[in-house]
Amino acid sequence: MRSRSALISRVLVAAFAITIVGSQLLLYADRNVFDSARFADHAAVALDDGAVRQQVAQALTREIVRADPDAIVVEPLIQAVATGVVGSTPFRALVRNGVLRTHSAVFDDEQDALVVTVADGALLVVQALRQLNPGAARSLPDDVDVALLSVSDATGGQLLTGAAQTAEAVRSAGWILLAAALAFAILAIVSSPDRRRTVRTIGFTLAGAGLALVVALQIARGLVTGQAPSEGGEAALRAVWDAYLGDFVALQISVVIAGLVLASVAESVLRPVGLAPRLRQLGAMLSRRPEHTWARAVRAGGLTLGGVLIIFDPLSALRLVALAAGLVVLSAGVDELLRLTARPRPAEQPVEQPERQRAPARPSWRRLAVAAGLAVGALSLPAIVVASTDGPSGTTEAVACNGAPELCDKRLDEVVVAATHNSMSSPQSGFLFPDQDSPIPAQLRGGIRGLLIDTHMGIRTSRGVFTMLAEGGKSRAKIEQAVGPAATATAKRLRDRSGTPDGAPRAWLCHGFCELGAIDAVTALKQVKEFLVAHPHEVLVISIEDQISPAATVDVFRRSGLLDRVWKGAIEPLPTLRAMIDRDERVLVFGEEDTAGVPWYHQQFDAMVETPYDIPSAKELLDARGCRPGRGTPGAPLGLLNHWVARTPPRPSVARTVNDAAAVARRARDCATALGGEVNVIAVDFWGEGDVVGAADRLNRATGP
Repeated sequence: MRSRSALISRVLVAAFAITIVGSQLLLYADRNVFDSARFADHAAVALDDGAVRQQVAQALTREIVRADPDAIVVEPLIQAVATGVVGSTPFRALVRNGVLRTHSAVFDDEQDALVVTVADGALLVVQALRQLNPGAARSLPDDVDVALLSVSDATGGQLLTGAAQTAEAVRSAGWILLAAALAFAILAIVSSPDRRRTVRTIGFTLAGAGLALVVALQIARGLVTGQAPSEGGEAALRAVWDAYLGDFVALQISVVIAGLVLASVAESVLRPVGLAPRLRQLGAMLSRRPEHTWARAVRAGGLTLGGVLIIFDPLSALRLVALAAGLVVLSAGVDELLRLTARPRPAEQPVEQPERQRAPARPSWRRLAVAAGLAVGALSLPAIVVASTDGPSGTTEAVACNGAPELCDKRLDEVVVAATHNSMSSPQSGFLFPDQDSPIPAQLRGGIRGLLIDTHMGIRTSRGVFTMLAEGGKSRAKIEQAVGPAATATAKRLRDRSGTPDGAPRAWLCHGFCELGAIDAVTALKQVKEFLVAHPHEVLVISIEDQISPAATVDVFRRSGLLDRVWKGAIEPLPTLRAMIDRDERVLVFGEEDTAGVPWYHQQFDAMVETPYDIPSAKELLDARGCRPGRGTPGAPLGLLNHWVARTPPRPSVARTVNDAAAVARRARDCATALGGEVNVIAVDFWGEGDVVGAADRLNRATGP
């Protein structure tokens, strides 16, 4: 009966070993492989390594030169700039987003090919090169995508992605296996005729399982990185491997420590054997050829794999030797600590007696307390290691959203953004009667996070752009009312003198009449995209007074490249800034007129209520009459404060008065009550006059975290 119980206990310990290994693999994969955000974070962390940055910079340079063969004359300059760019926060964000897209393609769309592509990486290189050498950057392509990893052949791609998809299907089994492992351990102890000895065996089994995983990972690391075509590629592969699996190795080392301490505690409660005899036993076991064929096969395989590791990855072999030495020292320390709490042995009982002849020593309460503390601490160590690696360090996670950490977890309807009215209208862009003192890129760099723009169809002519007043759009009378009599008269003269059409109609950003000034809509939105690429933690709101069709609007966003960064999720409730940044969908787009059929193109006055936009004097703007609700429904989630004086031509001197930070903040608070909610978008003329950005910051700070 006793032998039968011992056999059952040993079987249960073996089951414990199998299930504990399986649970660790699945639980780690659940947190770091199947979780798309953490998986992408690990990829970004790999860029901390210089060898990885060098390899990525070379790939980026190679693709730029391939797209423009003439760029080979400045290839060393491109390489130098690319190396610096690859280490930047914006590029890390691009890598993270590329990995997120690949992760989604593999796990959500069940795509067989594994291709990690970085979009807009060349754009960052060209932007940096423009600052260093504008001439060299003038003709370089900035729309090159770089494939960092490609496993697209039918066999390799299907094997790799198929294995990942299969593993994901059983990801929840990790917790089941962990519970089963605990159950097997408890049953093994309960059913054992010698429970203390079984606890010791479980400890050694736990340590052995962890050590086997560490050794297996080091061998696999050496084999994988040894396939790199160059020394730099080998170093880069090691860095990527460590970025993804370094935490798992640390976890297994903690498991080994926990198992050894548990075994030492159990053995010490039995008797203080000491480290030296245990090491002699281990050495004899390793040097002696096993009797059973299966044991000899295991020993031969272990020696062979060890030799392969030493050949292909000697540094990893040294790390394992150092790990073994550290575990020996740790074990010695635990032994010594437990010996301090042991009862003195009777003089007539030699310490080195054979085990079966020794009289069992009853442990003291001090030894039991120390042993219990060591056991609890050791078994808690893996959980502590997991908690300490809750997120890869150095990731691209936003620590400040729109410049402030406290805004990250606020919804858009809890945030205030400074905006510009007729954002495209500036002297530098060739506008008559401009509303702004600088173009859109300068506004964004200065802290503007809301753009109010007008879209029209027009035809370029030899004397400017001829406005096409579409049927179903705003009537000519309404446009004339909006721009004012002086601007209308000037536009009519320019329309009458318009020259020969040059090309087909296309979308432009104009205020009423494109004859008074126009920017190609694709070019303008591409500038917005370039800003977002360089500033990965900024969120924008775009309001479009649209005189083009929804299909034409979609085409403009697509051709500019901004479509990828448009928020495509729900707006009921509105997203937080962090959610928009994490998805890299950082532009919320509204249209005043026709937005039908485009899910991300939201009807502005369903979600926003505004103050009047036609107040003719500063006095009326700043008193209570300026807060009466205009278009939209009071109590809508978002409030738009139209904070400019409607006169033609607009005057910077007037803007200087009404854009004073204190005046803007005071009016925003007053109008919030009148609008039945909050003021979230503050739109001004001549944003550089006064301090609307400072007013928005003041209002955001006033609301608290």
